Amino acid sequence: MEKPLYIVFLAGGIASGKSSVSRQLASLGAQVIDLDELSRYVLDSNEQLKHDIAQAFGAQVVDEKTGQIDRARLAQCAFESAFATALLEDLELPAIKQELLLRLTQAQKRVLADTMKSNHGSKSLSKAARICVVEVPLLDRMEAYFDIADEVVLVDTPVELRCKRAMQRGMSEADFWARAQRQAPDQWLRAHADTILPNGAGEDDLARAVALWWKERLDVVS
Repeated sequence: MEKPLYIVFLAGGIASGKSSVSRQLASLGAQVIDLDELSRYVLDSNEQLKHDIAQAFGAQVVDEKTGQIDRARLAQCAFESAFATALLEDLELPAIKQELLLRLTQAQKRVLADTMKSNHGSKSLSKAARICVVEVPLLDRMEAYFDIADEVVLVDTPVELRCKRAMQRGMSEADFWARAQRQAPDQWLRAHADTILPNGAGEDDLARAVALWWKERLDVVS
């Protein structure tokens, strides 16, 4: 049986434009998994994780009214030091990766079920659904899972431009650099990418590059 999914890890530094690329690909028919959204989901739904985080960071990160993790307070605590950031990642990443594997399995099942419908003459999904894009904010934290990806795509944007965009969205310059410094360096990202989409010339140029990449990948999954 042919491989049901073509799995893409879509990466880029903070404010690089990867979410814009992800939305464009979703509009073209790709299945999309956003690890930021997945992280929020496990924080809300995984009781063991909530317990472990409260134990590690204190009761102040739990909203007294809802019993849920207060993400703003948790982020404030986690970004206080490199140690605190690493501690949160050690707690969160296993749950995030487990949920990612579950969602990829679900995506594969949707494609396989659709293939059976098609074989029986029923209306089927577009072949675009065989391309599954995983939006990855911290690619270096997913290195152990590179073997499940068919391709790593990097949205490569100059860091000064990323800072400007982040500030236009309301982030302080200090906050941008604090977050950027905890992400993998651009050189590391480029070295681990199979495809690089430059994003320094404007949205239209990026959209055209994405459209060309998409057309080529549709040929791969045909």
